[in-house]
Amino acid sequence: AGASNYFTTSSAYFDDFKLSYKGFSSAPASPGTLHLSGSESVYEGEEFSVAINYFASETKDLKGINTSVTFDATKLQLIAVEKAGDFDNATADLNYELSSGKVNITVSETSDKVISESGDIINLRFKALENLGETNISMSKDTVLYKGDTSEEYAIGMERQLKLSILEAYAAIAEIKAKVTYDRGPVQDNEYTFILKNDKGEVIDTKGNIGEDITFDSMSFKDEGVYTYTLTQQPRSNNKIKIDRSIYTINVTVTRVKEGYESETSYLKDGKEYTGMPIFENTKDNRNKNVN
Repeated sequence: AGASNYFTTSSAYFDDFKLSYKGFSSAPASPGTLHLSGSESVYEGEEFSVAINYFASETKDLKGINTSVTFDATKLQLIAVEKAGDFDNATADLNYELSSGKVNITVSETSDKVISESGDIINLRFKALENLGETNISMSKDTVLYKGDTSEEYAIGMERQLKLSILEAYAAIAEIKAKVTYDRGPVQDNEYTFILKNDKGEVIDTKGNIGEDITFDSMSFKDEGVYTYTLTQQPRSNNKIKIDRSIYTINVTVTRVKEGYESETSYLKDGKEYTGMPIFENTKDNRNKNVN
């Protein structure tokens, strides 16, 4: 913490004892000091905050600060710099300038107010990138605090560091399954073919049935959003079986949680809301022509 009072010592010597006196000097007192605080570990893709904390001295008269914070831009993306605590008001003026891996920050109280209580005064919001491992966020030792009643500057004199680990986030896994039935008997393996397309109409998977079951390759996601697919049965030349030509629209909604991603799957059948697993119901074709 910053020094708040300074003492001087005077001594007088006598034959059998020494008399000492301690008193206050007129040396100026720092308004306090600053530190960084935040999580020790985050997950790739996670947004998180790092706070600049003010520790007040006994003078309790912080007017503003001028600092620079550095970070590894290959591991972290700075999203925003925001006022916090007693600086989070209309009369505090915050400015910052970002270059690659470094942000210069100036914040000052433009009214007669001073910051008198310890606490967070600035929040830096970051996003952890996919470059996993250890990294540091550092505040310069040349960071300056401004005293309330003067224009005097006080450097913190020591670099502040926050060490953190970027951990791998787990992916959301979506498994798309369906069933096929035939109203006149059992279904033979690979008797029918099913096609899964993305929202661009590109075929991303084709599967035959195993018994009544249709199982597509699982899909993993590490980005939030809604992913849309269509599922259809491939036409075939067989005038004895009428295939189910239903079109299933599959929406996979991916959301972020702290340690990774989660997904939820919903369906439309021929444009109408549908609940449950998609089912293709093939039937015997009694007509005298090939409808497929």
